[in-house]
Amino acid sequence: MPSAYKDAEEVKQQIMEFELATIVDEIRSYGYLMAGDWEQHVPWRRKKQAKQAARLAAQDEQSDNSALVEE
Repeated sequence: MPSAYKDAEEVKQQIMEFELATIVDEIRSYGYLMAGDWEQHVPWRRKKQAKQAARLAAQDEQSDNSALVEE
């Protein structure tokens, strides 16, 4: 639920205001799984699709065309 998320700057300000911790570094994400079509654009799916395409291409190259008959 998006209303459950807090703004990172607001959280940092509260941590400093109430002296809860010392912030030494930040983790910044490249994107969010909630944004866009994550099922289509995930890296592991692209890698799997590339492997499948390479396997199919190799199978096509290995066929000897013995089933083809010229008429």
